[in-house]
Amino acid sequence: MNRFVCAFLLLGFFAGCDDQDLLEENVYEQVALELIILNQIDENVLSPEEKEELRNQIFDHYDTTEEQFRNTHSYFQQDAVEQMERMEKLGIELRNKRDHIQEAEREFSRSTQISPDSLRKRLLNSDQ
Repeated sequence: MNRFVCAFLLLGFFAGCDDQDLLEENVYEQVALELIILNQIDENVLSPEEKEELRNQIFDHYDTTEEQFRNTHSYFQQDAVEQMERMEKLGIELRNKRDHIQEAEREFSRSTQISPDSLRKRLLNSDQ
């Protein structure tokens, strides 16, 4: 009897979830990643209005809506273990992106850095 009740409840739950209303997992992850990055930007850099505009651009880019994203998020949160694994994967991806950006910044800084000898030579040549 308990199995029948559980099966019936699960069937009713999944029948109520229209997969057409949910984002594919990889799209959900990309939207979440971009929203996480956007939410970390300081208010001194972007006004709330600018952040809202960028949020809308993210949803437009992925051809989705905030409501569809929230529904998908709620759906994925029902399995807490998988959602934690998903968020850990996104955290790793964010750290990798950060490390890549920092390395690119260091490389740019090294390539544009003027050595003291070069600077001295420029100053001496400008006097002539």
